Amino acid sequence: MVKTFHNKKSTRSVRSEPVSPQAKQETSRQSVKKFTHVEPTISVESAVEPEQYSERERTVNNNSVKKSPSVLFTNKIKSIQSDIVEVDKNIKANIDRICSRDYTDIELENSEYILVNNIYQTIEFDSFGAQLEFGNEESRRFQDIQGFLSDYAKIGKVDRILELGQSIIQLAKSINIDVFNPNKLGTKISRFLGSHQDKVRKIKYEFDSASDRIDARINRVFDNTSEIQRTLSEFQSLKAELKGLHRGLQLKMIALTMKIDFEVSSRNSVNEGNNSIFDGNFNEHKRRWERKIQTLFSLNQSVSLTFPQIDLYTSNLVASFERLEEIKVNIIQVWKQQFLTVIAVDESNDSILYYELSDIQDNLIRNIEGLR
Repeated sequence: MVKTFHNKKSTRSVRSEPVSPQAKQETSRQSVKKFTHVEPTISVESAVEPEQYSERERTVNNNSVKKSPSVLFTNKIKSIQSDIVEVDKNIKANIDRICSRDYTDIELENSEYILVNNIYQTIEFDSFGAQLEFGNEESRRFQDIQGFLSDYAKIGKVDRILELGQSIIQLAKSINIDVFNPNKLGTKISRFLGSHQDKVRKIKYEFDSASDRIDARINRVFDNTSEIQRTLSEFQSLKAELKGLHRGLQLKMIALTMKIDFEVSSRNSVNEGNNSIFDGNFNEHKRRWERKIQTLFSLNQSVSLTFPQIDLYTSNLVASFERLEEIKVNIIQVWKQQFLTVIAVDESNDSILYYELSDIQDNLIRNIEGLR
């Protein structure tokens, strides 16, 4: 036999009040789980009758309270892009006092006061680990930038462009104009091995060959202008990043100075009336943080000196490319025209032809070397 248990209270309730079909439908709707996190596929306004929606809107407007805008978790903010947030007057006055005392060349914007205060609040004065890590991110990034600049100096893109001028000179010298030199023994012997017209044809062939090789070398550099543009873009990006490092280090120095002043003031007020104002641990922490300020100051100076270094690299790269354009457009074209003109005249006197060609070659060399 199976014993069954019945709730008498619920039984009586059921018997006394029979459930209607509408109640059963309402009960089934309430038992269904509501997915409030799912966005509706239709507009709420379209699903609610106009009168109900207007009444609800009036209720919400009456119950709403206007509040002034505020910033949540301000101690977690690392960058602020506007000056909308107001700075506490006491904090601003304290920062201005430190800047006028120790950092007279720094002018802060409204958002930077908040950043300084955020950095100040995150400094753990008694933590050795915090002392070691403070400013290390900026130091590592600056080392990466210096490594990039050092690698660029090793590659020597400017030197390679300038070396192209020397290559052009060597190619121009490969044209043997000495076959017309009356003072060369080979020229005297060549009189028995070929006529003047043969030597002119030989010079023309050598000139065409040298000209083609010179054009190929110059065009090879001009076809690779995308690499030069990419390098210039990298320089601009590095300058923008260095500006951020420079400003970030300044803000950290101000915040750290403010933290040291606060800790000293707090310790003085606690130990007021005692003979010993600072204990050994506090002195040690204070000295460490003061050395950290000096380290950040030196790092910031190195960052400042990197700006002219990048400007110099940029200027040299642009100037070398401009010199290359000068060689291509002016010097080489003039040299070709003069050389071909002298050969076209076809002087019968070898010595005259030699001295004219020699002057043209010397002008080419002087013009290229004069662009350095």
